[in-house]
Amino acid sequence: MDENNWSDTALRDYIRGLHEHDWFDESMDDGRKADDQRFHAEVRSRVVARVQAILLERIGTLSDPEGIAIVARELVGDYCSDDERRWLLVSPEPWNYLGDWVATELVRSYKNAAGARKKGGKALKRLERTASSTA
Repeated sequence: MDENNWSDTALRDYIRGLHEHDWFDESMDDGRKADDQRFHAEVRSRVVARVQAILLERIGTLSDPEGIAIVARELVGDYCSDDERRWLLVSPEPWNYLGDWVATELVRSYKNAAGARKKGGKALKRLERTASSTA
């Protein structure tokens, strides 16, 4: 695989490899690291701009390219359900699908995190009001 320009087939091969091999086998460690590094670089060059545009449009926030690449690797390696993996493998534009999937997950995460902060803020204000009324 060319380090700087993975084809759709190379991406599919990488995704299949993540789920077909025993990555705890020490003999595969160097190959895995090299593939992970190439995937990371490819995501930065082919997916990050798409994800950043979607995040800016949907939730109005900027995002870090390095973080996006890390999340993409986590999604395909650790959190890829069978349905997501299958669609990524058969999608006519797997790089675009990966970008959309990463963006969707990040939007959901952002909204969940923002909602948690808001709820926590309301609880804090209620606690402050209760404390001041009893003082």
